This record gives sequence, structure tokens and C-alpha cells, in this order.
Amino acid sequence: MKNIYDGVVVLGEKGEGWVQMPDWFDALNKDFRYQLTAIGAPGPNLHVAREIAEGRFQIAGGKAGMKVSWMVTGIRQDAWANAHRIAVEEVKAQEDRGKYLHPEIHGQPAELTLNPVPQASKGIQ
Repeated sequence: MKNIYDGVVVLGEKGEGWVQMPDWFDALNKDFRYQLTAIGAPGPNLHVAREIAEGRFQIAGGKAGMKVSWMVTGIRQDAWANAHRIAVEEVKAQEDRGKYLHPEIHGQPAELTLNPVPQASKGIQ
């Protein structure tokens, strides 16, 4: 379970800039990953100078006024996410093989649905 945050920052006169994350960022996330892209000109020395601490991180190595597109991902660490991790892949039970959650989008007939919706009885609304 990952959260994704992104934006654009303009570097200051020393070719550095700080990115402020939302107030609740540290409580919700861990294990950060960063991506930086220079906009308008190459940025071969662009880098994360200081990793996230106290809700912010620093970008450096660019030129004054350079725009930098940034993206940070974090693994959710809140109580609900920790208690309800999502399985990446589940093995389909033998009796469910050849059936679909939504057969119509695979060009298959409705009777191959995995979880048929019960039909309402006539006269009941």
C-alpha cells in the first residue's frame, strides 16, 4: 500500500529547494522513495540533499530558478493499513478457474461470472 505525493518546486539562488509535505505525512508513511526531474534544461547534478525529516526534504544540485518536478512514495503505516495489507497476487481456487469477476469486459458470457448477483424475486422491489 503506497501513497504518492508529487509537485513542482523552483530552486533558489543556490540551486536548492525545500519541499514541505502535508502535516500528517510522517504519521501515515514510511520507507520513502524519491524521483526528481529537471524541467527545461538538463539537471545532471540534481539530487535529494536531505531526506524527509519533520515533514520536508531538500533538493539540491540544480541551477537558480530551475523548475524540478518531484515525486515521493511512502509505504502506508497507519493502523488500518497495517491490519489490512493487500495481497499482491492470490492463487485462484480450482473451482473458480475459468470464471471472471466481470466476464463481459473479457468478451465472455455472464454465466462465467465468479460471484453471481442473486436475482430479485418477481414482485419484490
